[in-house]
Amino acid sequence: MDNVSFKARIRPTTMKEFTEATADIYKIASVEYPWTAKETIKAAKAYTTDILDCTAGGIVDETGKSVVLFHICPTQPQNFNFEEIEKHIMSFVEEGKGKLKGFLIGSQKIFKDSDVLFKKLQKMLKNKKIPTTIIKGTKEDKTHILYNADKNEWLVSSFAINHKINNGEKDAKKILTDCFDEVKIAKGDSF
Repeated sequence: MDNVSFKARIRPTTMKEFTEATADIYKIASVEYPWTAKETIKAAKAYTTDILDCTAGGIVDETGKSVVLFHICPTQPQNFNFEEIEKHIMSFVEEGKGKLKGFLIGSQKIFKDSDVLFKKLQKMLKNKKIPTTIIKGTKEDKTHILYNADKNEWLVSSFAINHKINNGEKDAKKILTDCFDEVKIAKGDSF
């Protein structure tokens, strides 16, 4: 871990590889339904699945030893109070102890609340001065993410990504821009 730079790699992956990568933490370090702030976890390796109209993501500190992973569903009544969401997520983050990096994904444009939630989480990270990689606008496909501190890497998987990789596409940026409406990589992160 001491040699890992504070530059997360964003890597699209097949469904098979994603399943294999989560096998050792299956149901142990995952953010599960009902996808409220209460399910937020902090772990060295964590994942969440089935991101569609929700917004999911994480905050990693420069040590890269853990991620604060969240998955927030805009249709859950518990998620209507954003101040409580922010307070709960940030209670896991050790602010002021070094640099932080963020990652946000989701927000299929099914309805306005999905976009509003995404923008509130994006603004929260911006207000905290956390550089954030943005992958927004899932195109009718559930997305799954995993952060692995040992590799300082975010895995992103969906059926569309799986299809592109299995059909020979190797360019990570192209895969993501074909599968999402918006892809913005934070300074220092890479594909």
